[in-house]
Amino acid sequence: MEKKNLYWGIKKENMKEARERYPDLNLVPRFSIKWLWLTARANFWIFNSRMPNWLKKNKETIYIQTWHGTPLKKLGADIQEVAMPGTDTKKYKNNFILEAKRWDYLIAPNEYSEKIFKQAFQFQNNVLEIGYPRNDELVNNNNNKELQDELRKKTYWQRKWTRYSLCPYLA
Repeated sequence: MEKKNLYWGIKKENMKEARERYPDLNLVPRFSIKWLWLTARANFWIFNSRMPNWLKKNKETIYIQTWHGTPLKKLGADIQEVAMPGTDTKKYKNNFILEAKRWDYLIAPNEYSEKIFKQAFQFQNNVLEIGYPRNDELVNNNNNKELQDELRKKTYWQRKWTRYSLCPYLA
């Protein structure tokens, strides 16, 4: 069996921190010459956001799109009007749809998201409703006391911060 390598594309400005935190991973600056070379030859692409349309995948590459959250706002073809420099609504929607046509698989965290993604991206390929690892950790480890305590501290801090910093008159 041929050995395969796993590479992580990281924004250039995050490389130093990523290398310190994950010294054993193959980290490559996104859009660098090396990243482009590896991407052009990869067996799999796994991305969590859109990639530029100029980035072409070869026929043998399987593109897995994990997206990056639950769609609580309008996306892609569902957006009524786009006000962004360098594009208009029609072009923006078309770019979303063109990008989605390249995906072989789209991961959805739940049935709700699957329905929205299919519509917003006009996605016709395979949807894998398998959840998101970082969210599944919370559900699958619901008896983990250490994790519960850590989350309680973070959510308490957020509630307190929101209450006192954003709405001081509610205190």
